[in-house]
Amino acid sequence: MRTFLMPNKMSSRQQGSALIVMVFAIVVFFSLAAILININSRSQQSVSYEMLGTKALWAARSGMEHAIQKVLPINQPAMLCTNGSTTVIDFSDVSGNLQQCTASISCVSSFVSNDGMQHAEMQSSGTCVAGDFRAQRIIKVEVKI
Repeated sequence: MRTFLMPNKMSSRQQGSALIVMVFAIVVFFSLAAILININSRSQQSVSYEMLGTKALWAARSGMEHAIQKVLPINQPAMLCTNGSTTVIDFSDVSGNLQQCTASISCVSSFVSNDGMQHAEMQSSGTCVAGDFRAQRIIKVEVKI
């Protein structure tokens, strides 16, 4: 009879260790799943920042083109910008991808160089906001008039 009881005790001990191994495996799999979800979330956040930064760059470029067109109008005499003047363009009314963006254009300085040419230094700052994300890009240009 003793030989009959020994295997039962051994098999019940083995079932307990299998339960511990199973719980450990579940914990490891849930940890891996949590890490993968975190990596995916950060990847999506990185793409959002990149897209918002690109939109901010295009908003700044659009603002700069607007400023240059004001200083150098077509078929009209050139105009110097006023030092410290700032113009804000809101793209919320424009259809397209820049609806969450604004451009702030400022005339940093306007001066006459040593060779007698007039210059205007302008800066355009494009800012885009989407939820908690915010991106800003700045473009500086010097125009010879």
